Amino acid sequence: MNLKVTKELPGAPANIEMAPPYLVPALTAETPDTARRAAVMAVLTPVNAGGTKQELLDWEVLLTQRHCYNGAHSGQVSFPGGKRDRKDADFWATASRETFEEVGLAGDRLQKVAELTRIFIPLTNFAIHPFLALRLDNAPILPNPREVAGYHNFPLRLFDPGLARMMDFDCSDGINRPAPVWLYEGYSIWGATAMVLSEIFRLADGDGFAVF
Repeated sequence: MNLKVTKELPGAPANIEMAPPYLVPALTAETPDTARRAAVMAVLTPVNAGGTKQELLDWEVLLTQRHCYNGAHSGQVSFPGGKRDRKDADFWATASRETFEEVGLAGDRLQKVAELTRIFIPLTNFAIHPFLALRLDNAPILPNPREVAGYHNFPLRLFDPGLARMMDFDCSDGINRPAPVWLYEGYSIWGATAMVLSEIFRLADGDGFAVF
């Protein structure tokens, strides 16, 4: 089974649907040259043939739970990913390396589907390069307890921006600000992770994928 993007990426408008209001200007501006670089991997697992939009929306996306610590992003739900290493050939290599380190899925078990829209987060000065990948087999997910507190696979249909609500969150600088969030079985999914998920949902909901 393979997955292909058949339409133009929804881009910043989809990211903005799940962006905290203070981040919106940064999503339509140039990323500064001084930004630190990171990459994340959105891994989709097929649960059916994917022949229709409704079937595709049942496919599951892998998210991890960060450990709680004294710092930005403590305890948050996120994609596997992290900072680019000098040894990484490109951002796909960064995302693949981090995915293997965090949840044990090697790059040869994933099909690269697309590089999604880059997101710049001014408060942490990170430019995040998201990738969408298809899990090619039923290889087990083996979370590394030193890297993540756990993981969960969520149906893609949960990430309709129309299902979000507004809540206040600590936005990495000790200040609580409102942000759209999805609440599901005790998980709060918001921030950059939610912005990426919004773009993937809009692709699926807009018939932007082909399965072959």
